[in-house]
Amino acid sequence: MRNRLYTMIFVLFFGVFVQTVFAETDLTPLYNELEVLFDEIGRDTVPHLQNYGLVMEGTSAAEIGPHFFFSLSVGSAFMPGILTFRTGENPFSIFPVGELLDEAVPDDGIVYDIYSLTETFFLNPGTRLSIGIGFQNGLEFFGYFGIIPQFAVDLLLPLVPVEGLEGLTFNRLNVGLRARKVLLSDFEAFPAVSINAGYALTRFNAAVGSLDALPLSGIEFSGYELDLSGALAFKTTMHTAGIELDISKKLGFFVPFLRFGAWQQWTSYTAGISGLTITMDNGVDEPIGVSGTDPVAERTITDLSFIPAGGFELQFGKFSLIFFGSYNTASASAAADVSMQFRF
Repeated sequence: MRNRLYTMIFVLFFGVFVQTVFAETDLTPLYNELEVLFDEIGRDTVPHLQNYGLVMEGTSAAEIGPHFFFSLSVGSAFMPGILTFRTGENPFSIFPVGELLDEAVPDDGIVYDIYSLTETFFLNPGTRLSIGIGFQNGLEFFGYFGIIPQFAVDLLLPLVPVEGLEGLTFNRLNVGLRARKVLLSDFEAFPAVSINAGYALTRFNAAVGSLDALPLSGIEFSGYELDLSGALAFKTTMHTAGIELDISKKLGFFVPFLRFGAWQQWTSYTAGISGLTITMDNGVDEPIGVSGTDPVAERTITDLSFIPAGGFELQFGKFSLIFFGSYNTASASAAADVSMQFRF
């Protein structure tokens, strides 16, 4: 009976102690700064993902003609840096994001050079396969598809000389469809003119199953050393629909082209830590695990983007090389790609 009484007193005392720690150590500022971090990443990446959703569709001239074709494209959207708060006013007074990043990157060598470059320049590269067909009546239909499948990432991860990546999720999908009507065929001094309408879906997912794989230990806060655990995830989904006017002129094997598009884009971005637990250790008392509301940042962007684009095609019989560039006026970002097209 006495032992049971002692146990009840201990449990009551420990509960009061934990509540006192909660009361004296408000973790709300830390949670807020984690949400700021996720929002900063979204601010840097989401607008430029919009441009990525519209490049590498594998065509150039304003008319394909009565042919079947397929194209393989390689390109990228160009971003003015990622985690750009490193170059401006630091929005973090508690969570030492800059210090953690600096500790995780070697002091010199190519890795450090690339890390420094990402403050002001970052690539969002990709590849796509396009397939289409044109008819005698001037109607043309084509679609494009690009993917980074999770199973491919899982196969490559063991080859990366970095520990803690076993639980990494990284996959991307882009698929689009276009229907085009040739209004004027290329004839003598007149260029080819066509109008097309289309839709594209873009998805990007990245996640780390455990924060133990990241350098998030040893954070100082209110006299405590904090260790963070939980699952980190980023998810972006974008829908794009619009119309485009295409103009081109065949000059022998050289075919320059211009495009003017108006595209409505709906983008949703969610990033955060699920199941976040913060272990607090003041070096004197027993460490305490604290859980609260998971820090999550969400962004929803709806933009009408006017996108001028242009380039040229080099035709060699049934084979063409296409060089393409575009500028998204809504996000103020550029993109470029190179395509190999085969016609039958």
